[in-house]
Amino acid sequence: MEQRLAMTLFSLGLKQLFVVFAPFAWLIRLFGRKEPAFILTVVFGLAVVVIREYRSPSPMLAEPFFLGLLAIRGAAQALSVYLYLRGGVLLVWWWELLLQSRHLLNG
Repeated sequence: MEQRLAMTLFSLGLKQLFVVFAPFAWLIRLFGRKEPAFILTVVFGLAVVVIREYRSPSPMLAEPFFLGLLAIRGAAQALSVYLYLRGGVLLVWWWELLLQSRHLLNG
């Protein structure tokens, strides 16, 4: 339970900051428009997943399961950026808290 709480707090505090908020803020300043910043923020999040998987001791980059995982991560990243645009940081944190609470059912 302590490890799950630590991972949830890490995800709320740092993961969203470094994968959603900071890249989107930088890209919105760079381009001055929301559309390219939105798309490139999602691409950045997917690139982080691919790099993390590539560095894994047993990468599964060529497997169909990884492509499905990548599609789900891309959709979750796009939803996070969309919620950030609509409601700000608190709405994204609420979404991430709900997403992390699915692990409570497993024990």
